[in-house]
Amino acid sequence: NQISPGTAAKATLAVLSLKEDFNAAIERISNAAGSFEKLQPSDLDTLQGQPLFLQALKTHPLSNLRFERALTSLRQIILFRESGKSGFHVPLIAALAAQCFNNEYVYALSDAERAKVDDLNNQLRQDILSGRDFSMEIPAILACYKPIFEYDWAERLSRKNLPNHLKSLFEQQFHEPNQEHYLRDQIPQLTGIDNDISQAVRSQYEENPYPRWNHTSLVQNPKPIDETLKSYPLMMDLGDYQSPTHPQILIAGCGTGKHSIDVASRFKDATVLAVDLSLSSLSYARRKTEQFGLTNLSYGQADILKLGKINRQFDLIECGGVLHHMDDPMAGWRVLCDMLKPGGLMKIALYSEIGRKAIVEAREFIVKQGYKSTADDIRKCRQDILASNSNTKSTLLESNDFFSLSDCRDLIFHIQEHRFTLPQIEQCLADLGLEFIDFETTGSQTFNDQRTAINQDNKSDRLKRWHSYEQENPSTFAGMYQFWCMKPAA
Repeated sequence: NQISPGTAAKATLAVLSLKEDFNAAIERISNAAGSFEKLQPSDLDTLQGQPLFLQALKTHPLSNLRFERALTSLRQIILFRESGKSGFHVPLIAALAAQCFNNEYVYALSDAERAKVDDLNNQLRQDILSGRDFSMEIPAILACYKPIFEYDWAERLSRKNLPNHLKSLFEQQFHEPNQEHYLRDQIPQLTGIDNDISQAVRSQYEENPYPRWNHTSLVQNPKPIDETLKSYPLMMDLGDYQSPTHPQILIAGCGTGKHSIDVASRFKDATVLAVDLSLSSLSYARRKTEQFGLTNLSYGQADILKLGKINRQFDLIECGGVLHHMDDPMAGWRVLCDMLKPGGLMKIALYSEIGRKAIVEAREFIVKQGYKSTADDIRKCRQDILASNSNTKSTLLESNDFFSLSDCRDLIFHIQEHRFTLPQIEQCLADLGLEFIDFETTGSQTFNDQRTAINQDNKSDRLKRWHSYEQENPSTFAGMYQFWCMKPAA
């Protein structure tokens, strides 16, 4: 629970792939295309016998096409085979159900599976109502296709004495969503939301809170802002900036809270206000914040465009991946700039026009094919992309966001997207009267060497040099530009 599982995911899958029996079982399951007859009798036992695999399934979407295909086939095999009365494979099926919940049921789904799920659900409901015995595998199988809280038998079954693996599944898919529903009414509305694009974006994130996450790595020894940014690995030149003793921090667009929780634990003696358009995202964030026991972090529903009405000033404002989804990014950025104290710092993240070429192509493909931003259409679009041999496919497979439903919607189906070049950002900073400091990006050694070389030049030339570098290395900022800037004290 002390790390962000995504950082270990690739290493985890690499380790598992080196296990000969496990690797062979995954290969057979993948090639079986949902047919139990093509497996060896021990294949499910082999998978269940790997605690690392089960834990990986429970904690983070597996962003790997080979494993997605294997798990899609495994889900079909488990659904269509005759479920045993012993419930022997409950640990494996419950872990698969947790993975499907984590990726929000992004796997391809056939009409035959839908029909079988309906039959199995009807049978389980009758068994529960009549008090008949049933295999404990059945609710776990159904949870591989839809979260438990959406089934009408969930409340009754939640009161029974369940095996540990099902208890864990009910916690994730029944009790935690119910807690979020309760927390919605406790989140204050700080501003109205009447801008058309703001309303559309809010609607998207009410349906698909982003991102879904389980664990993150809290900073155990928080430091003042200046010490954090000046020390390794960032090594930023902040001039004569000194961190306030008790910094007031605003997270403008906090999503499901991972960002705000990270910030609240990162900076010493900080008080953090985190706002977002979506109550679904905010209630998720509030639940996770209570789980971590953080008391210096509060939440509110607000539109950045109207945020100035709360009449507060902040020492630090972070706005990551939000402005480029607004109707007018500069209008939102100006509001935040007005709320930043003189001498304060701001961290901004914006999409790169150069770095998102493949995303633009994917968005054009979506428009051309007429896909809607529904779960079924997102699944179909993914499968059509995976069946292609395009460069877009290769790029998307490198993105973790492609492997879960909400993340994929945010990645290529978003209702609104602006992209920037570094010259445009340089002009934005000049218009706002902000001074560029540096990028906060975890890069390769080549990137780090380039950063060192550029930072030795005049500050006024840094973004120009970065623009030249990005033109030669288009994937440098494929995620986003993430950079720090400062509001002059005078």
